Amino acid sequence: EPTIRAYSMANYPAEGDRIMLTVRIATPPFKPKDQGPGF
Repeated sequence: EPTIRAYSMANYPAEGDRIMLTVRIATPPFKPKDQGPGF
C-alpha cells in the first residue's frame, strides 16, 4: 500500500527542482487618531 505524506507548498516532492516560497507581510492594525497610546 502506498504511503501518502503531507508536505507544505514550499517542499512538495512533485515540484521537482522548483522552489516556491510563500511570503506574508503583516502590518500593524490601523489606529484611529482619537485613541490613546496602548490601543
